[in-house]
Amino acid sequence: MSSAQSPITGTGSLELSLQGSLVGALDEELFSLGPYRWESIVRTASRVIAAIAVQHATPGGLDEARARQLEADLAKLGREQRWDGGWSWCHSCKVDLWVTGWVLIALGEAHGAGHAAPGTDPWRAANLIWSYVHQETDVERPADPNQHAYLMYAMASASSHVGWLGEALEQQGSAMRAIVEEHRADLTNWGRAYLLLGLLATGHGTDHAAVRILLNDLTANTIASANGNHWEDERIAGSLHNGRVRTTAIVLRALTEVDPRHALIEETARWLAYARSVSRWKTDVERAQGMASLGAYAGLTGETRGVYDYSVLVNTTKVLGGDFDVPAGDYRDAASVALADLPLGAVSRVQFDREVDSVGRLYYGLNLRYVTPGARCRGVEPRLRRLAPLLAAGRPRRARHQRLRWRRGARRRDGRRTRGSPVRQGRGLPARRLRADRPAAEHRLAPAARAAGSGSRGGAARRRASVLRAMVPLVLEPVERGAAP
Repeated sequence: MSSAQSPITGTGSLELSLQGSLVGALDEELFSLGPYRWESIVRTASRVIAAIAVQHATPGGLDEARARQLEADLAKLGREQRWDGGWSWCHSCKVDLWVTGWVLIALGEAHGAGHAAPGTDPWRAANLIWSYVHQETDVERPADPNQHAYLMYAMASASSHVGWLGEALEQQGSAMRAIVEEHRADLTNWGRAYLLLGLLATGHGTDHAAVRILLNDLTANTIASANGNHWEDERIAGSLHNGRVRTTAIVLRALTEVDPRHALIEETARWLAYARSVSRWKTDVERAQGMASLGAYAGLTGETRGVYDYSVLVNTTKVLGGDFDVPAGDYRDAASVALADLPLGAVSRVQFDREVDSVGRLYYGLNLRYVTPGARCRGVEPRLRRLAPLLAAGRPRRARHQRLRWRRGARRRDGRRTRGSPVRQGRGLPARRLRADRPAAEHRLAPAARAAGSGSRGGAARRRASVLRAMVPLVLEPVERGAAP
């Protein structure tokens, strides 16, 4: 932008975006968790957790229809509890401890929000988990400390709100401290997060040694990126935590509970919101846990209650302005400024203004889009030399894959046939022609904006443009032999 002849100002732009809430309207996610016939208990418990998150994050709480659905889901969880105290995936499935722990977490969230679960017997569920955690194991099948941390937090979460097993909370805390001391190296990130939440639920303070150890281990395993901070773990068969979204969400929940001013909270919430925007919340458990964690984050920031005026100026020109009403769903705005409208060779300033005394936050994003001149890009010529044989004029290559026809197996004496075998048929599938529409032995670089103009449509240079677009914003343009570069 320092030269008047620079071609980047012709097609570039400065994109500005504003958000009154990073969390946004969580009630939109409830449509993805709608009830249907023969749904699993995991989905029902996930919808309970998601509804409680919406109740906490929305100023008006749940509407009448969603409140009735929440009561129906809690009643269903009470009916589906088995005689031994556990829950299963479906009505005819056997009891699963992962599902039992998830249901207990949902019941704990519901009781914390003031909702009762008729028909549930927490004593039987607690006895089932307690006997499993303290059973004897051998070397061939050792106990999983992460599953134990998950189950004990689930039991503590459901019991602490209504006074269940108050005398056993101290024993649970002692068992969780033993996991930290004996299996610290074997803990996953989500196991550490559940231990943090469990220790807090059993009366441990944030300055306790075990709490500080777990918090330091989570900090050391942070994966930072341009989209924020997240955590990853190896997959565990049968677990409900095989995903970055679920692991990051439970870590964010633990961070908000242990230290609301922790330095990793902001970037972790941003990564979780980004994963939501690009549809990475795939499973019901991930969606529910993400909503619960972002709801807890919104409770700290108060951004879901924001109502204020704002304005954005680029130099002296006002490009955005208006008012945000987050509870009403109005919290997004965006604009684009062409680079040709900005002064060349000078510093351009972007100014964001909002009401100071209002509740809530203002998030902004800046994206600079430009096209780099080809003559100034290095490292492209070697790639062009490797692509030149593919773009040169000549006979088209054939695909390596052959057409296959399935031959029927021979009939055996018992009337059955043996397994068939694939056989080749024909000379193969012809590939697309890899040469340009006109003879070309040399290629030169051209700006990406020029590729959208005139020229041949089916040429190899256009097909190979996508290969280089991921590296630099350039495309290939075929020229006749001897033409000036």
